[in-house]
Amino acid sequence: MHQFSVSMQPRVVRDREAADYYSRAGKMLASLRAIAAMFRRPPSFAVRIVADEHEEEGRYSLVVVANNLYGDSHMPYPDTLEAGVLGIGRAPVLPPSANLKLIADLAAGDWRGNEDYDMHPARAVTLHFPRLKHTAHATLDGELVPLKQTVELKIQPGALRVLKP
Repeated sequence: MHQFSVSMQPRVVRDREAADYYSRAGKMLASLRAIAAMFRRPPSFAVRIVADEHEEEGRYSLVVVANNLYGDSHMPYPDTLEAGVLGIGRAPVLPPSANLKLIADLAAGDWRGNEDYDMHPARAVTLHFPRLKHTAHATLDGELVPLKQTVELKIQPGALRVLKP
């Protein structure tokens, strides 16, 4: 797994896929329309997050679990895949202007400077959605997948052996 995401990204992917497009430009336009709709009506969901020994409950617009913490000064991806931690990021329900700033900061790699977004490391995380709709989805590495009421993720550092020249 590279990234597991709930709410904003799955909603944009779902809305984009529901649109009719027949070209790469059409897909890009459908993506922009889906993003604009998400900003007008920001998602909101209840979740209990258990990360290692820490537990919290709240309403969020975005929860992301990534393979390692995001790096700085670039699009949201880890600088290294060898840190051996999960990066758990979350943002509360925000007004459209704050959501726009959050997305811009994430895209620019300035997530640490955004007061509405927090990402911290953990070895294991459990997400429990108490009021999950049967139509709810998440994205796993950018692909839409059905969201289960309880999702457990843990990292296994060094488990993948890679041969390279």
